Amino acid sequence: MAEIPERYLLEAAQPEARHEVDERLPAKLARLATDQRLVRLARDAYRYTTDPRVPQKYKIMGLAALLYLINPFDLIPDFIPGAGYLDDVGALTAFVIAVGKVIETARDAAKDVV
Repeated sequence: MAEIPERYLLEAAQPEARHEVDERLPAKLARLATDQRLVRLARDAYRYTTDPRVPQKYKIMGLAALLYLINPFDLIPDFIPGAGYLDDVGALTAFVIAVGKVIETARDAAKDVV
């Protein structure tokens, strides 16, 4: 799975990161409309960054993954046909899977308590 570069994690921890994602993500998703898998991953990541059940450190990771997606000049530049979004898919997938496991673990723990 792809790691989110430290630069994006630091940027995501800044107060203006949410605003940047809110401003730029809709246009990016509109351009990606033909890649439903990537759009779905981005939407899931965004949902997790606004979910009150998700710990703050994971929300920052989600914002970092979304900032990474928004940036066209990342590890593999987005304009490279066929490969440009592979790194973005990896970063978003890693985040969505990790948060899904956190939520599942919390849900299981709550069931054990009840």
